[in-house]
Amino acid sequence: MPRRAHALRPLSLPTQPSVPVGQAATLNTALDQTLVRTLGALPLLLPLCELLGLRDVVNRRCYPESAPPEDIDLGRVALVLVLNRLLAPQPLVHVERWLAGTVLPDLLGLSAAPCNDDRLARALDALLPHLDALWQDLIVAAATRFHLDLRALCYDLTSLSFCGAYGAYEEADLIRYGYSRDHRPDQKQVELAATVTAAGGGPLDDRVLAGNVADRTTPVENLRRLRGLLGQLPPPRPDAAGAGGGERSRDADAGGAGGLRRGRPASAGAARSEPG
Repeated sequence: MPRRAHALRPLSLPTQPSVPVGQAATLNTALDQTLVRTLGALPLLLPLCELLGLRDVVNRRCYPESAPPEDIDLGRVALVLVLNRLLAPQPLVHVERWLAGTVLPDLLGLSAAPCNDDRLARALDALLPHLDALWQDLIVAAATRFHLDLRALCYDLTSLSFCGAYGAYEEADLIRYGYSRDHRPDQKQVELAATVTAAGGGPLDDRVLAGNVADRTTPVENLRRLRGLLGQLPPPRPDAAGAGGGERSRDADAGGAGGLRRGRPASAGAARSEPG
């Protein structure tokens, strides 16, 4: 049987959407202008930086005889760099774009535009001469506000390998051949020395040493640095007896790092320091 012919259906093209009017138009415009900002872990990290007094510490060290500039001070720049390093590490050239996409400009009262890579690089140059003092101030603030347990400290070294030539830089003198913990004696390296709290592993001190430094030659200098740090701690509160840091502070008042003694290392190459 021959097939029955079917009539073709007319093709209907989509019509142009109607233009919203009235409240719909207002709402549509508002949605188009909404900016999405990243919050991330800022509710946790920003209060910690404020408790440490990061901005005030930097400004006090970098502007000892004058008031910080009104537009953007080094304390705020340092705060932006610290938060970027903790939240979403970026090269300096990308920090401005990262900052613009967060809620920090509203929280800190600054614009992202001044935080370009040139401004950040100049800020790092200005912070460099004060690094040791800034670190000491922040550690003292952390030990005081967070009641760090300083009764037992751990000290150890590790190595960081390098490739290439670095002769044009003054710091390149530290990059040398030495005992490689990575089993790469063919590569130059630097030694990284660090002291942390035994309870929680909180960092207290760190140094960059020449790559051929012998481990056994470093503890005496480390104890000297700890003595200077512990000497900055405030005296213990009368009600702090038995609490973490209370006994530590009394020993520090009595003899500073002279009261620290090296115990048996917890692992190969590690030295454990305790107040005597």
